[in-house]
Amino acid sequence: MSHAKSTLSRPLSWRTWLVLLVLLSLIVLLFLRKHPNYKVSAETSRLPIPVATAVAEAGASLSHISALGTVTALNTVAVSSRVDGQLMSVSFSEGEHVNAGQQLALIDERSYQAALEQAMGQKQRDEAQLEQARRDLERYKPLAEHHSIPEQQLEQQQALVHQEEGAVMYDEGAVNTAKVNLAYCHISSPIEGRVGLRSVDPGNIVHASSTTGIVSITQVNPISVVFNLPEEQLHQLRSLSAHGAPLTIQAWDRADKQQLATGKLAAIDNAVDTTSGTIRVRALFENKGDALFPNEFVNIHVPGAAQQATILVPTQAVQHQADQAYVFTAGADGLAHRVPVTILGAQGDRTAIGGIAPGQQVVMQGFDRLNDGSQIQITPAGSR
Repeated sequence: MSHAKSTLSRPLSWRTWLVLLVLLSLIVLLFLRKHPNYKVSAETSRLPIPVATAVAEAGASLSHISALGTVTALNTVAVSSRVDGQLMSVSFSEGEHVNAGQQLALIDERSYQAALEQAMGQKQRDEAQLEQARRDLERYKPLAEHHSIPEQQLEQQQALVHQEEGAVMYDEGAVNTAKVNLAYCHISSPIEGRVGLRSVDPGNIVHASSTTGIVSITQVNPISVVFNLPEEQLHQLRSLSAHGAPLTIQAWDRADKQQLATGKLAAIDNAVDTTSGTIRVRALFENKGDALFPNEFVNIHVPGAAQQATILVPTQAVQHQADQAYVFTAGADGLAHRVPVTILGAQGDRTAIGGIAPGQQVVMQGFDRLNDGSQIQITPAGSR
């Protein structure tokens, strides 16, 4: 009896533990074979991600293409002095509309006037010497024919005439240079446009080498708007503009509440930007009432014919990665599914897409942490 009791109290050996571990592994494998749908994943162990969703609705595709554009001046000129001197006066008001050729400023021209007079005096003196050399040449010719003077003297006189002719041509260049410098003292506007804020006040010394300039002029009539379109809308835009007449483009304010101007499609860039999947487009506006201001942001609408029925979702639900647009849908299994979509149009806070069915729930908040297959928990919008 005592021998049996000592045997039961003896600890199990390592061989016994190994046998038990093998038996336990076999039991687990048999269980997984009988239940093949049972899976253990790291995803099931995580807490669901709270998201807000919206229902994809069936509706007509939007009647126009929309984009955010930047008002861009066709010409901008920094007006600088092309000569050194004191700025005597300016003849414009800041923000004023000026015409091409209108005088803007005056540089002290006295030294340049004196240089012109000096060049003209030098030219007059050399012209007199040329005239005298030509007369002497005419007198030497008959004398040389009768061998009254050496032939060499006649050749020297001919060379002197050519020398004086060169001096007069040089003087003409100096006179023209002086006239140009004198004209540069009167600074005129090279284009029609609106002047900005003055950078230099009268009385200061300006230099031709200065990079600051006196004032800038921006052309505002006409003016352009440059905007980017997703490449998915490129063929739609080209089809709308392929009917002969220029395609109408509308510019709306930043809040997309008020139309500012109406223009025409001017140009489509020659290649799609592969990094963003967009293409640059330029529209031209007459801008007679100066409704568009350079460098401001505007909403661009491209009216077009209504298309067939499609799916409308909140614009914020549509995500972009490289050249692919996609949405996250909330499945009945409680998981998020990433679905590629095609953008057919956009207007305000709604976007027309293709690729999902009406009635599906799309994630519009909380997708920053989502992956395909992430567990989600639907919450009211704005409660995150």
